[in-house]
Amino acid sequence: MKLFYKTAGFISLGLGTLGIFLPLMPTTCFVLLSAWCFAKSSPKLHARLVSNKLFGAIIRQWECQRYIPVKAKYIAISSMMFAGCYSFVVANDLIFKLISVSTIAISIVIVKSIKSCKIESN
Repeated sequence: MKLFYKTAGFISLGLGTLGIFLPLMPTTCFVLLSAWCFAKSSPKLHARLVSNKLFGAIIRQWECQRYIPVKAKYIAISSMMFAGCYSFVVANDLIFKLISVSTIAISIVIVKSIKSCKIESN
């Protein structure tokens, strides 16, 4: 099981890193998932990720207080709205449009329900 969590952690970290460069790819949720996977599989990898200059503060904030940075929340909601609008305009099928809009709406409600804060500095 540790191998599964470690593999999932690396995949999630890779996707989170891609999210830095790709506008519709979320970074924060993948990095948090990666930290969780590493906490389950390798304390050493988890410690390295928590002490990382780029991602460490976000992970510490989440693990200690269950907060995400306001900026991450705004980026996530903006990205979801953009993707939702795009899929609504491009899709021809009414069912797909309804599923797309519903999924985006639920995701936005979930993100908005998470407490936010300014990011802590190292």
